[in-house]
Order: sequence, then C-alpha cells, then structure tokens
Amino acid sequence: MHFTWVVFIVNIHVLQAVKDRSNDDCAMRLKETEDAVRKMKDTISSLNETVQALLRSQERTKQELENKSFLNATLQTVLKSQERTTQELTVERMARPQMEKHFLKKQGLSTRQSCEETEVAFFAFIGSQQHLSAGQIAVFDQVTTNIDTTGSIGGYSASTGVFTAPVDGLYVISATLMAHYNHAAHYNIVHENKPVATILVDGSNHNWDSASTSVALVLSKGERVSVKQLEVGDHALQGSAVAGESSFSGFLLHQHLGGLAPIG
Repeated sequence: MHFTWVVFIVNIHVLQAVKDRSNDDCAMRLKETEDAVRKMKDTISSLNETVQALLRSQERTKQELENKSFLNATLQTVLKSQERTTQELTVERMARPQMEKHFLKKQGLSTRQSCEETEVAFFAFIGSQQHLSAGQIAVFDQVTTNIDTTGSIGGYSASTGVFTAPVDGLYVISATLMAHYNHAAHYNIVHENKPVATILVDGSNHNWDSASTSVALVLSKGERVSVKQLEVGDHALQGSAVAGESSFSGFLLHQHLGGLAPIG
C-alpha cells in the first residue's frame, strides 16, 4: 500500500514536469512566431515604401516625357515656321530683281542707281577778272565739281556758265559774287530767263564788295539756270585763279520720280 502511494506521487511529479516543459516549448514557439510576424510586417512596410518610391519615380518620368514631347512639338513648330520664313525670303529675294526692273521700266529708268542714288552737283568760280554788260551771263570758268551720274544732257557748262538740270527734281542753287575794285552792279539768278533772286554788289567809292544768295528751285529735266548782270555799262566781277571769290554752285536735293513735279 505504501509503495503504491509512492508510485502515484512520482507519477504526479512526472506529469507536472512534462506539463511545465510543454508550456515552456509553447511559449518559446509563440515568441518565435511573434518575432517572425514582426519581421514580416517590417518587410511588408519596407516593400510598400519601395513601391511608393517606384510609383513616384514613374510619375516623374512620365511628366518628364510629357514635357519633352511638348518641347519637341514646340521645336518642330518653330522649325516649320522658320522654314516657311526662309522660303518666303528666298522667293522675295528671287522676285526682287524682276520687281525693280518692272518699277524702273515703268518710271522710264534703266538702273537702280538712277532710282535711288542719282547724284547731281556742281561748283565753279571765276578764274580772273570778268567784265559784263547788261543781260550777259557770268561764266564761272574754273570748275571744281561737276557730277551728273545720269550721264544725260545735264550738268554745268564752263564755256556758257549755264547749268542744265539732268533730271526732274528739287535743286539748291547758290551764287557768291565779288565786285571788282570800284565796280557796282545788280545780278540775277535766272531760271529759264525768269529772275528768281537778286544780288547787289557795290564796290564803288574805291572799294570791293561781295554778296551771296541761295534759292531752292523745282526744275524739270532740260531747264537751265544761270547768273546774269543787269546794269547798263561795263561791270566787272573779281576772279581768282586759286580760290573762288566769285562762285556759282548747286546740287540735286531730291529727285522727282514719275508724275508731275510740284509747282515752283
């Protein structure tokens, strides 16, 4: 009987020991499971962050591609516009000579220079003392400048003292006269025998005298301008072989192309 109780008690202790060991194993496995779950959660969180970063990067790449597409489209538009402009300029450049030729032909001109760069100018002076009677033209025989790019009938004549307009236009004509010692007289700048300005030089009373004037005249091609002495009797202008004490000059200020010139 005593032995039976001993066996019973031993069995109880063995069962308790087995139960305690089983509880320890369960706790350990539970802890391991919890650790594994926590690591899995961390991994999933990390994966989520990676996915979000990839999505953001993909969005940026998409935006950059859209921007590049827009820039490429804009560049293509600019290039096409530039190409059209270049083509238009090429067409205009090719057509310009014909247009100019047509315009010049319509205006009765032969060169572009005739249209845009016509130059007419003269300057002449009296080289030595010159005696003049009433109505006589003063001849300024020393020519310094005599330009007529039209190559026509115009220009100043040193033999007659007459300037002939080579083209229609507005001209500026000037005269500076010095009376010889003890001489006095009135002089006219004459346009087609019509006086347009008067100069009085009075060298009387044993003296010399000089005076100047300028006029703006609208001249038609072929019209003439000169300086005439008005007084009856012998009247002399002072001359100089070195510098023009008595001079006559003029230039084309503006050429009139086509139509009628202004009245003047």
